[in-house]
Amino acid sequence: VELPANISIKEIAEKIIPLCNPATGLPFPLDLIDADISLDRRIAKTFADEVEARVLDENPKAVKDYFTGINPQKEE
Repeated sequence: VELPANISIKEIAEKIIPLCNPATGLPFPLDLIDADISLDRRIAKTFADEVEARVLDENPKAVKDYFTGINPQKEE
């Protein structure tokens, strides 16, 4: 955002901060869009689990060989 040099940061903050969601710090319109386009983490995990299962079904030895030296992923 470009602003004139004679405008103080405090003056801008006083006008912008009331328009932001205190939980996210995002302006409300952007926060609403972000909420609409975000995927639930469970959907992404379910998708990743399905991909892993299909890869293991196709060629389990290759997968085992590839991941032998890597630590398992931690569940969050």
